[in-house]
Amino acid sequence: MGAAASTFTTTYTNQAGTGGQAATYAHPANALTVGQMFPFSYASGDYGCRSVSQVQLSADTGTAGNWGLVLLRRVLEVPIMVAGSGELLDALDCCLQSLDNDGCYAGMWFANSTSVNPIDSSFNVMES
Repeated sequence: MGAAASTFTTTYTNQAGTGGQAATYAHPANALTVGQMFPFSYASGDYGCRSVSQVQLSADTGTAGNWGLVLLRRVLEVPIMVAGSGELLDALDCCLQSLDNDGCYAGMWFANSTSVNPIDSSFNVMES
């Protein structure tokens, strides 16, 4: 994407099957970093999305780069409130989450500044 400010508006079907809902993301006037992800804000009262039918941008992205839309389901959230801190969670801490055999699992980090220390993490899955 280029460095133009733009508002992304998606039309989606929410968790209850109600279509025509609108989720938004306001992109600031700066270029994205390769691989950067950002969350959309659901319509009031919504907490999930079954499908997306349309995405509209308020401004042209220019001729720079590509972008894509990925629907994710949060399995686990680990807050890191202070630099250099962390959390060690086991299956009991995670409420013994059941993972789909064909799932694609990834970590996502929302930085609150432009200078963030390196992140160390590991994700172990065991089968019984």
